[in-house]
Amino acid sequence: MMKTIILILVIAILFVWLFLSIIFVINCIQDVVNSSKRERRDQEYHERRMKGFD
Repeated sequence: MMKTIILILVIAILFVWLFLSIIFVINCIQDVVNSSKRERRDQEYHERRMKGFD
C-alpha cells in the first residue's frame, strides 16, 4: 500500500516537473522571438530618425 502511494507521488512530481519545463522552454522561445522583433523595430525607427537629420 505504501509503495503504491509513493509511486503515485513520484509520478505526479515528474509530471509537474515536465509541465513546468515545457512552460519554461516555450517562454524562452517567445523571449527570443520577441527580442528579435524588438531589435528590428528599434533599428528601423533609428534609421527613420537619422534620415530626418539629413
